Amino acid sequence: MAYFRDSSGFTVIELMVAIAVVAILLTVGVPSFASLIERQQLSGAAQTFASDLRRAKSDAIARGPGGSVTVTLASDSSAGTWSYAITNSGTAPTKNVSQDNFSGVTAAISGWGVSGGSAAFSMQAVRGLSAAGEGSITFSSGAASLTVERNLAGRVRICSATGDFGYSSCS
Repeated sequence: MAYFRDSSGFTVIELMVAIAVVAILLTVGVPSFASLIERQQLSGAAQTFASDLRRAKSDAIARGPGGSVTVTLASDSSAGTWSYAITNSGTAPTKNVSQDNFSGVTAAISGWGVSGGSAAFSMQAVRGLSAAGEGSITFSSGAASLTVERNLAGRVRICSATGDFGYSSCS
């Protein structure tokens, strides 16, 4: 006569092995996931600013000679704060973005007549050009950084100091 044991469940050893495997996977995966989130925040900040500059240029052209689009930037590296506002032919900003939207991302502004960490420039209706000339803002998170540049012709591009993130190296 053969004995058949009822096998409806897990043994304690099987459960402990499963828990150990899950713990090892979490130990390896969580730091990678945190790094992924950090890189996505950085990429999101750079892409949002570049997109907003392109949109501001289009709006300036669409408004014609009577309209203007002003971009105002502010950065305080000691406090780790930054923000920018875009205003279309008025006094109330049509878009405000700050470090609160992108956790852990810092920014540094250069060009555009920057003074004390702040800069502002208006775009003309003719080809969306700016009298303030060219400038850039570098977004950083940890060891990684992305720079959004706007040249004299109004072209906006994103570049990376190390050539990663899928962007070309900054010149």
